[in-house]
Amino acid sequence: MNLARKYRPKVLSELIGQPSVTRVLTNSLESDSLHPVYLFVGPPGSGKTTTARLLAAMENCLTSPGVNPCGKCDNCKKIFTGNHTDVSEIDAASGAGSAEEIRKLKKDASFSPIDGCGTKYFILDECHRCSPTASDALLKLLEEPPKRVRFVLCTTDVHKMRPAIQSRSQKHDFGRIYWSQISENLKMVAKSEKVDFEDEAIHLCSKMANGSMRDALQLMERLIGYTGAGKKMTGDLAAEMFKAVPTVLYYDLIDQVLGDGAGKPDASKGFKVINEMLQGGANFESIYQGLANHLRNMLVKMTASKAGDFMSLTEDAARRLNDQCVKCQKGQKLKAIFKSIHALNKAKESTVYNIPAEIALQTWFVESVVFFRE
Repeated sequence: MNLARKYRPKVLSELIGQPSVTRVLTNSLESDSLHPVYLFVGPPGSGKTTTARLLAAMENCLTSPGVNPCGKCDNCKKIFTGNHTDVSEIDAASGAGSAEEIRKLKKDASFSPIDGCGTKYFILDECHRCSPTASDALLKLLEEPPKRVRFVLCTTDVHKMRPAIQSRSQKHDFGRIYWSQISENLKMVAKSEKVDFEDEAIHLCSKMANGSMRDALQLMERLIGYTGAGKKMTGDLAAEMFKAVPTVLYYDLIDQVLGDGAGKPDASKGFKVINEMLQGGANFESIYQGLANHLRNMLVKMTASKAGDFMSLTEDAARRLNDQCVKCQKGQKLKAIFKSIHALNKAKESTVYNIPAEIALQTWFVESVVFFRE
C-alpha cells in the first residue's frame, strides 16, 4: 500500500494548499495561453511534480482535455504513472543533469509527439542540480523552445538556478501546506481506507510532516502498520511510535505552571512531567514546538471571540484548555503567558550552547511558575 501514490491528485481542484497556482493554471488553460516554460519552486511534498503531471494530462487527455482530465484514457493513465513516452520526467540530481543528457533532451524535443499526445512535456526535477555546462545547454533550449513542446522545471532551491533560466520561465511558488489542511486530507484518506482513528493521531502525523503532504501520507501509512489491521489509530499509539510527547503531558505541565497560586511553589511535579517527556524519547525541539503551540492556544482562547476557528482540539483537550484559560483570566495572567513564551525561546537558545534539554526545560518551568505568581 502506497497512500501517497494512490491518493495523488487527478484533477487540479484536488491540489491542496496552492490556490494561486491552481487559479493561474486553470485560467491559462481555459484561455489557451499556457507558457512554454514553467518553473515550480517549493519545498518537498508541496505538489510540484504532481502539478506538472496534471498540466500534461489536462492538455493531452483523449476524452476530456481541459481542467478536468478523465484519468482513465491511455494518455492519462500513462502520465499519472510516469510511463508516457511523450511526457519525460528527468531527475537532474542524478546523471540526468549532465550536459550530455541535456543535449540528448534537446534532440528529443525536436521530434513531434509519437504516442498520442498533442504536446510533448519535459519535467525536469531538482533542476538546480544541473551542472554549469548543462545549464548553458538548457538555457539555449529554453530561449527558443520547439513548437508543441512544454518544459516544467521543478526545484527546492531556486537560488542555485541561473537568473537567465528563471527569466525565461513563468515562475510559481508552492508554499508549505498548513497542517490543518493536511489533517483534513488524511481524515478523508483514512475513511476511504476504512481505518478507525482518533483526531489526535491524525494531527500528529500532519504536524510532523512539516508542510509536506507526501510525508504526511507516508507517516500515516507507517502508523497504520504499527497499529495493526482492524485496530484504532490512537494518539497514544502515534506518540509511542513517533517518540512524540502525548498531548496530555503538555496540559499536565501547564497545570503545574499555573498551580493554585497559594503557598510555596513546589517544582517536583513539574520536573517529573519534564522527565517523563524526555524519557519517552522526545527531543528538545519537539517539546519546544509542543509547548509553544500550547501557549499559543492559550493566547488565542483568551483573546479571540471565535477561538475554535483557529484551533483543532479533541473534546477533552478543549475542556482542559478552557479550564486553564479561566484560571489565567481570573488572575489577569495574559502578560505572564508572553513572558513564558519569551523564557521558552531563551531555553531553546541555551541548547545551542550545549545546555542539556533537561536543564533548559527545568529553567523555563521555574521561570514560568514565577511569572504566573507575580
